[in-house]
Amino acid sequence: MIQQTISYREPDSGVVWARRESDSGDEDRSRLLDLLDERLRFESLLARLSATFIHLPADRVDSQIERGLQQIVEFLGIERSGVAQFSESGRRLTATHDYAVPGYPRTPSANLVDVFPWYAAKVREGNVLRFDRLPDDMPAEAVAERQYCVRVGMQSQLTIPFRVGDEILGGIGFASFHRQRDWPDELVQSLQLLADIFANAQARKRADVALRESEGRFRRMTDTAPVMVWMSGPDKRCSYFNKPWLDFTGRPLHCELGDGWCQGVHAEDLKRCLNTYVSAFDARHEFRIEYRLRRFDGEYRWILDSGVPRFGSDGAFEGYVGSCIDITDRKRAEEALRESEARLRFLLESTHAIPWVAEARSWRLTYVGPQASNLLGYPMDAWYGENFWLDHVHPDDRAAALAFRLEHSHREGDYELDYRMLAADGRTVWIHDIVNVVAENGVAKWLRGFTIDVTARRRAEEESRVLREQLIHVGRVSTMGVLAASIAHEVNQPLCAIVSNAQAIQRMLGTGGFELHELLEALQDIAEDSKRASAVVAGVRGFLRKDPAQRSPVDVNALIREVAALMRGEMAKRGVAVTLDLAKNLPAVLGDRVQIQQVVLNLVANGADAMDHVAVEKRVLVLRSTTDTRGAVTVSVRDAGSGIDPWNLDRVFDAFFTTKTGGIGMGLAICKSIVEAHGGRIGAGCDQAGGTTFRVTLPAAPLPPPPGIGERAESRLPG
Repeated sequence: MIQQTISYREPDSGVVWARRESDSGDEDRSRLLDLLDERLRFESLLARLSATFIHLPADRVDSQIERGLQQIVEFLGIERSGVAQFSESGRRLTATHDYAVPGYPRTPSANLVDVFPWYAAKVREGNVLRFDRLPDDMPAEAVAERQYCVRVGMQSQLTIPFRVGDEILGGIGFASFHRQRDWPDELVQSLQLLADIFANAQARKRADVALRESEGRFRRMTDTAPVMVWMSGPDKRCSYFNKPWLDFTGRPLHCELGDGWCQGVHAEDLKRCLNTYVSAFDARHEFRIEYRLRRFDGEYRWILDSGVPRFGSDGAFEGYVGSCIDITDRKRAEEALRESEARLRFLLESTHAIPWVAEARSWRLTYVGPQASNLLGYPMDAWYGENFWLDHVHPDDRAAALAFRLEHSHREGDYELDYRMLAADGRTVWIHDIVNVVAENGVAKWLRGFTIDVTARRRAEEESRVLREQLIHVGRVSTMGVLAASIAHEVNQPLCAIVSNAQAIQRMLGTGGFELHELLEALQDIAEDSKRASAVVAGVRGFLRKDPAQRSPVDVNALIREVAALMRGEMAKRGVAVTLDLAKNLPAVLGDRVQIQQVVLNLVANGADAMDHVAVEKRVLVLRSTTDTRGAVTVSVRDAGSGIDPWNLDRVFDAFFTTKTGGIGMGLAICKSIVEAHGGRIGAGCDQAGGTTFRVTLPAAPLPPPPGIGERAESRLPG
């Protein structure tokens, strides 16, 4: 008889996992092949599980562990398998994953350190626990564990601790309730591989959770920080902006991500900003750069941006993190200092700046620079005469200049004054005086200053003003092309009414059967319609009249309603619905009514043009008026067109730049000139839902002073 035995035995226990005996060699070989096939299938199962967890996302780890436990239970022919993990403190051991054949008990959900103290301590020490015959195999000190096995009928159990590095994360357990069974070394080694697979998956999951928690803490920290924070990935594209950045720009996060933040950088600074960023990025160096960034209200503010490279624990480059602070006030202070230094340098070095010193009480010159004789053509001796200054000030400026000097020359400090003087040859020379008042014991004693001839500058300013007025008038006339249809519509209505009433009167007079009050009512209607037609014509004449700008309080809401009325016919013809959203109790603005009307008309016309290719039902133009806490008034015109390329938003106000076919690119440039001449600002922005919004902000008109304020007593030259 030929006998062959195949066994897997534990060295100490002597337990044989599988023994096969037979008188037939063929049968032994067949069973050996079956056993090898079973082992191969088990190793294949472990290989598939290992491959599954290699690139498994963290959010799918739990479900795949549950599935893997089920597959192992089914393959080994046991009834339960589970994974338990220690808390970070090690005081808790909790079953996190569990699979049991229906009808068999699951792993207790309580803290296993309390339920099975001996068991938990052994797993914590890293011991493999193998029990082939329960509860007999358990030691006497495992009291709770033995009682549990008797209560639930557990026959055999294997627990393999799993770890990452030197840290014990927990253990994976296998339990048989139906029968007793052995746990050979090779099986334990194979299951140890499974434990390692689960351990690595849990470690990745823990790392992912820790990363998300860390990112959450980072975001909470940066959102409450007093600086703007950004992050970019290794592709140079920004992946994060904190709340202070979003509050500053007034744009949602998705508009800033990637390269979207570039839209807020001033066009003059963008190329320099990107070059610095890209160069530092490629070299993995820190960088600092200053540029202007558009704030939510349209104002460009100077930003100091500092960026540092980020590296992972493995040394891999992960991008940049940076912080930004608003340094506009500091820049302005530096600019003011530079201007002051430049002004001083100019005054000291320029041959046109004439230094002088005078007595504060009488204004008599005690010193004057030698350049003075070339300024007005008078000899130097004449400058030292009594009342030389007052005698040669232009008569039209004498009273104002005298009052200004009386007000400022008797207290310590600096002041500047522009006025005209008469030269020896009859020329009018514009003078700019910069004066420093020197006091002793609180009493003004001396005046030190510089006198500069600014005639050429004044002449250039006047020519610029005249050209600007002409340009505004040209724009006003060009706008009439848009208004032609509306004017015809507005005038045609009262004219038709006049004709109808006149014909009615003719019929009444022809038939003789009329009442006097009916005749009077018809005549009254004719008079009212005539006034309406006259008002329309007068409005058009005023709009086209080439008069100098006249500043007066303007009711912006009333002006918007007038523009809407003027454009009613044209808007109806083009299928555009006009919606007015006007704030109540809107303060008046100080300006030229016709010029402000021209700005609004131009924006309304542009909005209508932008919607020519939009479906008629979507052609809605919204005119809105608002005011802010500082009293400034904002008029916005929003269309539903296709919008403007964000890269062109800063160029639409440039002269000769246009996006319209056949446009000359002067309308918005004229609007900008008018608004800035009124001390306001104009800007454009793209809406998320499509379309463009133009905003015009003008300062409110100052309130009139209370009665009695502003009266000025007569002054005379000190004796």
